Amino acid sequence: MKRSITLLSILLVVQICAALALNIGREEYGATEPEEALLAVSPDEVDTVRIESPDTVAPVVIKYQDGRWTLPEHFGFPAAGERVRQLVQKISGLKKGWPVATTPEAAGRFKVADDKYERKITLSGKERVLDTLYLGTSPGFRKVYARAGKEREIFSVDFAVFEAGAENDDWIDKDVLKIRDTDINRLEMDGICIKRTEDKALTLCDAVAGEETIRSEAASLLNRIANLRIQSVLGKKPMPEFKLDNPELVISIDLSSGGELTYRLSRPENGDHYILKASGWDYYFSVPGWSLESIKNTKRNQLIRGSHEPDSGNATGKR
Repeated sequence: MKRSITLLSILLVVQICAALALNIGREEYGATEPEEALLAVSPDEVDTVRIESPDTVAPVVIKYQDGRWTLPEHFGFPAAGERVRQLVQKISGLKKGWPVATTPEAAGRFKVADDKYERKITLSGKERVLDTLYLGTSPGFRKVYARAGKEREIFSVDFAVFEAGAENDDWIDKDVLKIRDTDINRLEMDGICIKRTEDKALTLCDAVAGEETIRSEAASLLNRIANLRIQSVLGKKPMPEFKLDNPELVISIDLSSGGELTYRLSRPENGDHYILKASGWDYYFSVPGWSLESIKNTKRNQLIRGSHEPDSGNATGKR
């Protein structure tokens, strides 16, 4: 009998110790609804997005003003409005799911702590902070650990850190120079002149008898110029290294609206890009080298067939 009591006592002590160990080691989770929004923010409230990263010197600030999104701390340049809207919609729509941790130690380990994170995104409206989102390491493909600024719970959410770019050039509107190629009435560049006739056909301005404009090639050149994209904004101040006093290429465009555009381009000593100054813009732009090479290397003889083409017929000249 005494032996049985002793065994039961030992079992009771073991159970108590196990229970204590479990209580000490486990995270304390609050009452969380899996489909509850992670942030207490409505997209319509947001007029300012601030993105911080430990890898950059200054944060990205994107602000909605005068009917559009801009980068007030990056020369006031227009932001890619649709991308900003998508970001705000996505992070304000993130769901909590089940928490994976709640302790300060876990926040540091997953890089979602106040002072240790991959991204810190602050959403504001009417000069008031609405909420803050900390993004950390990734537990899997297109997943990231996240924590709302006012909460302790850490969640794994459907998001990727690269979607919240931490460089200003990640958010500029890279299509600001884009025009419709059909709006180009005349184009001149480096020995090439293309014009649009009254019936809207493309032809070389200086075509001579026997020369036929290859319209598909002319249209392709106009299309590449009309859809030229910038890759970064270099500011409003001209710099000697831009070398635009002696540009490598000048493109002149007459528009059907009566307007005119001039692009002056040069290539700096270092880098695989071109510097572009476009008329009507105060800014200097960087343009990817690959997008300019095919334009710059286009020659007049690539746009015609006829008198200057090599004879591809037989010895009698018949084709």
